[in-house]
Amino acid sequence: MSDLILVTGGARSGKSTFAQNLFNSLCSRLSTKAFIATAVALDDEIRDRIERHKAERKSDYDVFEEPENLSALLCDIIEKYDFILIDCITFYLSNLVHKGMTDDEILEDCRQLISTLHKGNASVVAVSNELGQGIVPPSSLGRRFRDLQGWVNQMLARESKSVHFVVSGIPMKIK
Repeated sequence: MSDLILVTGGARSGKSTFAQNLFNSLCSRLSTKAFIATAVALDDEIRDRIERHKAERKSDYDVFEEPENLSALLCDIIEKYDFILIDCITFYLSNLVHKGMTDDEILEDCRQLISTLHKGNASVVAVSNELGQGIVPPSSLGRRFRDLQGWVNQMLARESKSVHFVVSGIPMKIK
């Protein structure tokens, strides 16, 4: 069974930088490493964010871009890598909502994702936003997404060996 480490925090909290540094500290020089990106460049801002993340990333990762089917990708690679970094679960959920999936379908997809992680021996660092500490979104879609993110984060945290919460660039180990 793989070790799962969850890194969560608000937008621009420093969670991706912390996750990448944590990931790099876990890997040895000879480790096989994969980076899974879930964002889709739908506009210039996201495209710039993706390019900034690519520039910050080490070149010795194998990079996979998978916006809508993490479980299938992980089934294919979970046995081939010692370490896997997923950045991020929030974009992944957004893609599933945008695809038109129901809440039940999305939650089942995430249960399958966790099940797939248990089949391998890779250490996995997953990045996810914490959305429950902000204002209540004014739209039903915003509230739906916030709730889905909260439920998925709870599932991931339950299954994680450790959980880190990042605030203002400062990581705190909470599990």
